[in-house]
Amino acid sequence: MHISVNTQVINKNKTGIAQAWNTVDFSIDDLVNHVREGHAFSYVYRDSKRHSDNFERADYLMVDIDHKEGKPSLQIDDARDSAFVKQYGGVIYTTCSHTDDKHHFRIVFELEEPILDPLALMEASNGLIQKFQADEACKDAARISFGNSNAKVWVLGNKLPATVVTELRIEGREWVQSRNKDVIRATSRGRSDNMTVHSSLTLSPDMEIQLPNGTWTALKFAPKGAATHCPKHIPDRNASAVVVKNRYGINGIHCSTCSRTYWTDRGQIGFKENAFDEVVEQCDINRVVPRFAEVFGEDEFSKHATTDFIEKHVDQFSVRTNSRFLPSPKISLPGTTIIKSPKGSGKTEYLKQVIQNARENNQSVLIVGHRVALLKSMADRLGVTCYVQEERLEYDEDGSPTDRVERTYVSPASYYAVCLDSLQRRIDTQERRYDVVIIDEVEQVLSHLVSSSTLGVRREGVYNTLRYFLRNASYRYLLDADAHLPTLRFSELVGTVHEQQTTTLVVNEYVAEEREVRLYKSEKHLISELFEAISAGKRVYFCSNSRTDALDISEIIAQKFGETRRVMTITSQNSAKANVREFLNNISSEFLQYDVLIGSPSIGTGIDISFPDDAQEVDAVFGLFSASITTHFDIDQQLGRVRNPGEMHVWISPEVFNFESDPEIIKHDLVRYDDEMKRHAVIDDRTGAVTPSPDAEFLELSANVIGRERFSMNRLRKNWIEYRQNQGWRVIDVERDDLSSKAGSALVRDARDGRVKRETHAIMIAERIDDSAAAFLMRRRERTSLADAEQASLERYFIEDFFKEEVSEQLVSAFDGGRIRNRLSRFESLLTHASGKPTYGSEESHRQNRDRMLGAELLVALFDTAGVRDAQSGLFHVNKEYTAAGLRKFANICLAHKNDIENLLDVQVRGDVVAKPTQQLGDLLKLVGVEHRCVRRARRKDGGKDYFYQLTSDSIAFMQGIYARRRKAEEDDLMKILFPTPGTAMARIMTILGEKTAALHPANDEHRDGDATSSVK
Repeated sequence: MHISVNTQVINKNKTGIAQAWNTVDFSIDDLVNHVREGHAFSYVYRDSKRHSDNFERADYLMVDIDHKEGKPSLQIDDARDSAFVKQYGGVIYTTCSHTDDKHHFRIVFELEEPILDPLALMEASNGLIQKFQADEACKDAARISFGNSNAKVWVLGNKLPATVVTELRIEGREWVQSRNKDVIRATSRGRSDNMTVHSSLTLSPDMEIQLPNGTWTALKFAPKGAATHCPKHIPDRNASAVVVKNRYGINGIHCSTCSRTYWTDRGQIGFKENAFDEVVEQCDINRVVPRFAEVFGEDEFSKHATTDFIEKHVDQFSVRTNSRFLPSPKISLPGTTIIKSPKGSGKTEYLKQVIQNARENNQSVLIVGHRVALLKSMADRLGVTCYVQEERLEYDEDGSPTDRVERTYVSPASYYAVCLDSLQRRIDTQERRYDVVIIDEVEQVLSHLVSSSTLGVRREGVYNTLRYFLRNASYRYLLDADAHLPTLRFSELVGTVHEQQTTTLVVNEYVAEEREVRLYKSEKHLISELFEAISAGKRVYFCSNSRTDALDISEIIAQKFGETRRVMTITSQNSAKANVREFLNNISSEFLQYDVLIGSPSIGTGIDISFPDDAQEVDAVFGLFSASITTHFDIDQQLGRVRNPGEMHVWISPEVFNFESDPEIIKHDLVRYDDEMKRHAVIDDRTGAVTPSPDAEFLELSANVIGRERFSMNRLRKNWIEYRQNQGWRVIDVERDDLSSKAGSALVRDARDGRVKRETHAIMIAERIDDSAAAFLMRRRERTSLADAEQASLERYFIEDFFKEEVSEQLVSAFDGGRIRNRLSRFESLLTHASGKPTYGSEESHRQNRDRMLGAELLVALFDTAGVRDAQSGLFHVNKEYTAAGLRKFANICLAHKNDIENLLDVQVRGDVVAKPTQQLGDLLKLVGVEHRCVRRARRKDGGKDYFYQLTSDSIAFMQGIYARRRKAEEDDLMKILFPTPGTAMARIMTILGEKTAALHPANDEHRDGDATSSVK
């Protein structure tokens, strides 16, 4: 076993840690003797210099097990008795911190084959850390394993095979992914910080698993929902796993501690792209028409296949077609009609006929959508009353000219269209029912119902209202070009109050003539191509799932082309404006008056940009799509708004994830991590295991909708490619062009700088408004878009109200869209820890509060360890210099509390934190609005350089000034409330408050004097 050793380090004495690390070839017995002499060892390094960059090979893996106060900790006997250690362990020895009551020990696994890649080493180490719930710091390629002259040693003598190392690497990657909070929040629409990953590793159905009562059974015989001890992590004393079974009958184990699901067959798990088609293929409904045609003969069948006949003899009915446009609904069957037909295939014309039939039969109609602008457009085309009407105002309430749109709400009518968000508020279920209910773009409506922040805690109540209207309708139409399992499950869950009703599937499998789309490897390359197209005079439609990207492109065009190009930019911020609404209502004709149309997801559905005789009026479509925002179905909806473009150019993020998409597992996630769904949890009386209720309809629907979204986002780019190819498109890969990519990067950088300057200027010259005017504008913003000047005035109000002084360019920049609020909150929290030892991690702090208190205490611990803040006084050290070498303890603390830093502070711990701790410290200082900078350099004796850093006094004084002004304003406001008329009592209280404030926050005299030991609080 090749390792590097350092005999200058005794136990945990680090005085010789910088000395050479010499490579030796040790047996396990040699290693034991080396450890018992108290000497340290590590991996093999080039030139005997222990550094991640010099890593050459690892002939062992190791894991550190430390006692954790207040938490279950692995004991030595538990480790020795585990099957994994018995089979693969090399040696176990106690470390210097070990006592009989608090076990601290290290397990070393000798490898059959060396690891030559530092990334592979980190992945495999992460796999061991996850398996043993061990010290998270012990994974980098420069990790030292200290010896212990008083060690107790157990020699096992086994080796770890390469196949097991490969499995550990997979588990390590999945463990890291399951803790990526940024991606999880985006993917869960901000409703959760936790998400299960489905493992790439499989379990044998014959694997023996242990139940809570101590008995063992084969996994294939274990009942669904049975609590079990997890076979993957050590130890699992509390049976943190549960047996699961998916819709295909595949068994698995879902462990809440691992945040992982392990299946017995990965080929039949998760959400499947062709699941809808599988359901259609497997049902007898596809053979209904041919069967009756044979019985009656063609002529006879045409006589007998009446609505009355089908009602009495057919429960499920299917129509398959392959036509450019949907056939007219000649036979309307009572029940649910689900229509899956490509975009642009005439679904609107189909619905016109449905509504016409309803009018002729005196049947009422309800249309439910999820976006006001699109619903209004649809209502106008279908001739029904929209629940909201809009009037373009010429003058505002104060008589000034305006471009604002005023909304008024219309009472329910017999032919009525309403948004999902307003369904409960606008229609009384005790007063109205509808004969016909139509949901177009049903998959997106369901996604909005389950995930939209606008519904919040009302989402389940809205579902129940929608369910009521659907169940009581005689005719239900669910339409979507991408209809999938959520639609089928939704229809099944909702059901009906009527008898003898039919489910009709209309599946249009039309594939258009082959077209081609260019898919770029570089997003900046695509941006460069976009501007080449605009320069060439082409009419262009650009779409993105990011509002920031849409605004950047708009800014680039303005900078590059000025007024020589007419551009319409539509985002969620301006989609309610009068000119934008008029544009959307007549988009095909209006677009011809412009050179470029830029759209965010606000025009992702319900908009049809087509022209008479299928004319090709739009020369090129460009799309730019980031990961974890929208699904590939949504992306295709945006790209498909233009029905017949001349060219199509697309960049889609290649990021890949592995989040669990099986609805059964998602239900487990929801009842544990989503506060709104916890009401649907069932807790086992014996084990305390939390499992989903089997009877919760909305939970079931949510799991299916989320499963579809996760399935899509896990392989966004790949899924979209396959989707387009199935529609008859040829996808051409465009390799990165370095010159074009560099040009695109420069365009984006200049655009963002220009946009910030323009927005800052608008705020600077905006009219100042008072509290009542701001409240009025905020209420107006809830129902309509504000004019640009109004929005700028409101932004100015927010900035001045926060900083308690007149706006300036510096304040606009510092406000940072409101993010300064969190920075000041954290800065204030530091002031509450001005004395005594930080309580981070103590039982008391855990009892008192949750994330905010723990985050503050974690920052205190980190800053105090780094030496930039005094633990006793709570003061920042302004003039104290520090280097990367002096931040080693800080770096180790960051690694040890990586999970806490990323969860509580939402800051990623850098992979090179040990090598570059000053950059990590800078990331953490930004959280409290403080900056640091390099003030000097010095050459060392070995020829290297030391970079000396200091906190910037300006940034501390700035945050301190905000805090003081806000405190003073709060005190003044309180005095005005308590003592409306100034008097002696008020003056006395003000004097006392002033004295207390001065004592708590002394003036910065020492800072101004520049004393080397000075501090600022």
